[in-house]
Amino acid sequence: MRTNCLRGMTSFAMAAIGAVALCGEATAGLHSTGPYVGGLIGGAFYEADGIVDDIQIAVGEDAGIGVDEESFLWGFVGGWRFNDYLALEGGYVDLGQLDASIDLAESASREPTTEPTGGNGDIEVGGWLLSARASYPIYDDWLYLTGNAGAYFYELDATFSENPVEAEARGVIQDVDLHDDGVAIVAGVGLEAEVVHELALRVDYQAYVGVDGVDVHTLAIGFVMGFGSIVGL
Repeated sequence: MRTNCLRGMTSFAMAAIGAVALCGEATAGLHSTGPYVGGLIGGAFYEADGIVDDIQIAVGEDAGIGVDEESFLWGFVGGWRFNDYLALEGGYVDLGQLDASIDLAESASREPTTEPTGGNGDIEVGGWLLSARASYPIYDDWLYLTGNAGAYFYELDATFSENPVEAEARGVIQDVDLHDDGVAIVAGVGLEAEVVHELALRVDYQAYVGVDGVDVHTLAIGFVMGFGSIVGL
């Protein structure tokens, strides 16, 4: 479902960029210098094997682990465009929430009568992004090929709760809350198209490398609104 939704959003963005081509000459040359803000939505795709390995280290290598590989992402950005080719950009990107399940029933280390057999939980990842963004006009100065590289200062929170039916039978509830933070490398490529004066659409692919030892790949659509002409730049 999430994948189909993401494909729909991406198709819409590409169709919108194609439609802008009909008025490309009217918007040419409007990649203004100065400040800008924007937003984005899309999908995040996790390399689940890395997440499973991390959980198994914590609960036991013979435990059964199930983790989602896809989530919905959202974010907002702001930056300063120095010229047609270079900008410095920062913002917040929420890489979504993953559902997870743990089955300890077959764990050799579990005491059958005193320890839980499993439960469910979720993993949430979000953080602040700072990157350099390069742009190169590839069609009539309104369609740009973009690339970026920088750092992602993430926070990861994981919460696991014992199966409530089992917990009630045992008379005790065991919840586990985990937290981690760090810095990951982020790099990506995309397209940016001027729609009207100071307003552009984006389609971006990003790779977040080293989010708690896990790589995350994202595909997002978004917009940016510039204010260079307003501030007299």
